[in-house]
Amino acid sequence: MYVKGLRFQLCQMVIVVLFAEALGRLHKRNGYHYRPQQPPPLPPQHHQNGYYESLHPAVEPPEPEKPQHSSPKSYYSQSGSSSSSSSSKGNHGYSIGSGLRSIAQGSADQAHSAVSNQHAAAKQAAYIAQNTLAQAASQASATAQAALAGKEVVLQELEQQAAEAQRALSRELEQLKAAKISSRLAQQTAQAAHHHISVLTAAVNNAKSVAEQAEQTASEVSNQLASQSTMVGQAKNRLEQVEEQLQQARVDYAATKESALKAASSAAAAQVNASKAAQHATIGLHESTNQVDHHHEGHELAEESYDEHIDTSGVGHTASGDEHTRNVYSQ
Repeated sequence: MYVKGLRFQLCQMVIVVLFAEALGRLHKRNGYHYRPQQPPPLPPQHHQNGYYESLHPAVEPPEPEKPQHSSPKSYYSQSGSSSSSSSSKGNHGYSIGSGLRSIAQGSADQAHSAVSNQHAAAKQAAYIAQNTLAQAASQASATAQAALAGKEVVLQELEQQAAEAQRALSRELEQLKAAKISSRLAQQTAQAAHHHISVLTAAVNNAKSVAEQAEQTASEVSNQLASQSTMVGQAKNRLEQVEEQLQQARVDYAATKESALKAASSAAAAQVNASKAAQHATIGLHESTNQVDHHHEGHELAEESYDEHIDTSGVGHTASGDEHTRNVYSQ
């Protein structure tokens, strides 16, 4: 960038110098005229994109006509010659007013030469003006070419800057595209992370709910365990009471059974006695026949077998009742 700025400043300095030189040549002193020499042809100016040649060829100045002023010497010579001729002629004859004619002729020659000099001066002034204008145009053209060269340098600098800006813009666009892709990926990652957070939050909430339910269940189970322990204690107490009542019932049952057996035995004995008494009464009434005696003996045998049967059945019932009581207690 420093080199570019230096080149631009140099171009501006060249333009200013050329313009100042052109202005200096245009300013002339008033009333000073000189015959300009033929200017040398301008060398071709090398330009960055080509060569510049002057389009104004050098104008050859016209040769001014020499003024035909009659000097006093010529005038006097002419007058002398005229006088000599007149004197020579005076010998033959004298012309009155010949001197005035010579003066008039000299004045006419002077007027004619003045008119001729006017035309020559006009041509010379026109050449000087045209040559000056041509030089001014050449200087202006050179200045314009220098300005054009400076503008071309500036244009090249701007074109380079535009190309660099275009390349920078392309790089920035690529970076912007990459940034958009990165932003899209980051958004997708953030969305996935939010989704995972939602899933984890739901799982945590579910876990909290399950933990709360488990705590509630554990509390209920603890309460149930305490209640069950209380019920077990009550059941044990109830069992002790029932066992005590069972023991008492067993004692009562044994006493009752003994009493019942005794009552059954007494009843059997009473029945036997009653039967015996009935048999004795029957024997006393039917002693007349042997058949009755024989029948009486058979009846005694039957009664004895009946008593044996009653004793055996009573003992077996008691044993079965005790076994049943033992089974219930063991359960």
